[in-house]
Amino acid sequence: MGAPVASSPALARLARPRWTDARLLLGVLLVVASLATGARVMAGAERTGQVWAASRDLAAGLQLTSADVQVREVRLGVASGNYLTVGAQDPVGRVLARPVSAGDLLPAAAVLPQAQAAQARRQVTVPVSAFHYPPDLARGAVVDVYVSTSSSPAGLSTGQAASGGDPSLAIAGAVVVAVTDPGSGFAGPDASVGVVLNVPADQVPSLVAGVRAGAVDLVQEPQP
Repeated sequence: MGAPVASSPALARLARPRWTDARLLLGVLLVVASLATGARVMAGAERTGQVWAASRDLAAGLQLTSADVQVREVRLGVASGNYLTVGAQDPVGRVLARPVSAGDLLPAAAVLPQAQAAQARRQVTVPVSAFHYPPDLARGAVVDVYVSTSSSPAGLSTGQAASGGDPSLAIAGAVVVAVTDPGSGFAGPDASVGVVLNVPADQVPSLVAGVRAGAVDLVQEPQP
């Protein structure tokens, strides 16, 4: 009899990975969630919306009208909540808390309801004589109010005080709300125009006292 033939060792089979393995399922879910989030972010970035923007340079304290704003189609993505959107928020009648340059979007935090703004600012009408204000003075301009006090000779009233007094700054950075046409009779014979200024409430007493004390000059800040 021949020698017995040695049997070959049994081959070990590798176990197939089980799709039910908890760690594998968790990894798949994380990948899917990441892809979905990325898709939403990309879709949001591509989406455009209508937002309110300044049609010209706007000063702080100005109550907005339809001529002050315009609609712009922009891509804001997640930043859309920081600005006034068309249809959801109407800026007309609201008041700016800070300046906004022409073409800039209107930040939601910079536009206050009229009632809230009224608590901090007041409107004061100032009589201004001819040649004591810029010839192109108009609504929205920012001016410094100077008062020249001196003894008024007989026949001269407030607003026509004799020159020679040292000018002093009554208030800086007042916003022009309106300029009254002298032909309307509002300003009277002693002043060329009546200028309505929007000023901080705590500066009203000093402004009124200065206007009563002497001649008023309005100095406009240069436009950029």
